[in-house]
Amino acid sequence: MPDTRIQTVPDGDIHGPYAMLTLGERMYAHDLGGDGILLFVGEAAPVPGVRVFHRDTKQELGKFPPPSRGHIVPFKFRLKSYRPLGQNGSEGSVYVMDGVYPKIVGLYDTLILEYEYRYDGRGDLRVNLAKEYRIRSNTVPFDQMQKGTPPDGAMYPTGFDLIDNDRIVLTDCFAGAIWVFDLKTEALTAAFTHPDFLPQPWPEDLKITLPDGSVQDGFSGWTHHDRSRLVPYLHQIPFSPGVPKMMPGLHGVTIYKNGTNEKVVFVSVARGGIYSLDVSELLRSDIPCWGKRFDTVVPDIRGVSSHVTEVQADTFNPTSPWIYFQRALSRSNEVADRGYEIWKEKYNPLYRVNIETRRVEFVAEDWKLWDFVSNLNVIPGEPGSIRLTSTPTQQHRLPGASGLIADPDDYSRLPKDFVFPVIDVKG
Repeated sequence: MPDTRIQTVPDGDIHGPYAMLTLGERMYAHDLGGDGILLFVGEAAPVPGVRVFHRDTKQELGKFPPPSRGHIVPFKFRLKSYRPLGQNGSEGSVYVMDGVYPKIVGLYDTLILEYEYRYDGRGDLRVNLAKEYRIRSNTVPFDQMQKGTPPDGAMYPTGFDLIDNDRIVLTDCFAGAIWVFDLKTEALTAAFTHPDFLPQPWPEDLKITLPDGSVQDGFSGWTHHDRSRLVPYLHQIPFSPGVPKMMPGLHGVTIYKNGTNEKVVFVSVARGGIYSLDVSELLRSDIPCWGKRFDTVVPDIRGVSSHVTEVQADTFNPTSPWIYFQRALSRSNEVADRGYEIWKEKYNPLYRVNIETRRVEFVAEDWKLWDFVSNLNVIPGEPGSIRLTSTPTQQHRLPGASGLIADPDDYSRLPKDFVFPVIDVKG
């Protein structure tokens, strides 16, 4: 793909990033969802749960009731339906994927939770846990899978989206697979995998030097200190016992729908790049999961589509051809592919690609609000624009997500406040 295809979205088409919600507390959230009136905060630490705020007043209205095992990591929200109630109220249905940290993979099942909610606009919020779905966990030892035995369940789901009212799609970053879960039968089916998207051995060029002088697998990047200056950070993914250190395979996923043109769009961390396959191809039962055709939307381009973990379609504007993706790392003077050097010093850069023409555009960058970004979502905004939430997960600051923080209760590295940034983009 020639670099002339990478253009810049005009400034007049962008508003943000800006803070949609700021909480004056040390906490860690993995996602921000909402319906245009209400905001849903997926808090993972120190007290896991889903908190509800009013978009305009910022008032905290209540919490979602927990599932039977309690919340662990509310990973992702997907709005099923919603409608306004007067000027300040709303009601609807939303799915939550409640997952786990890498270091406890296999100890708990990932859950898909269906909630129904109603807010009257005058302070009365009612939320009901309508259904709790368990995503069956893999029981095949990792060494056997390396020898060719397929997993018998999901290993580490990190993304999901709604195919229709009856089915959801999940990406599994440790198995390198895409699963389809039937909400009626609760059957989990391995729908797609390919050798190119399997987890890979940890790259030799991603090493960190610890304060004691030892060199270990990990990566470094740039983060903010009190949003006033850039400072370097070190990060190491903590893996559960029995799972070797590896670069994850598939990660984020989104469903693109434009009339009869429906695609599953996903990212590969290990390989890099953005890929897609037709929903009709994904759902075919007469083709084995490893034999389905996929397309390259954006190839692996260092400095552009490498180290991308999340991807998001313009769900509430189905005629929009744009797919948004954001790099998880910010690295100064990063080596970029030849022809792309001007993009190498971007901090948490957000891009978009036209899925029809494959044209890539640079949207924005930021280091004060976006910080080790790894979770994109979309909430209803102004007509003709997409409102993207981009939650700064800051995993290098969190004991449950960092292999370099030994104390499970040490949240001192988290900022004194947690900001939920959004960005509005026309088109």
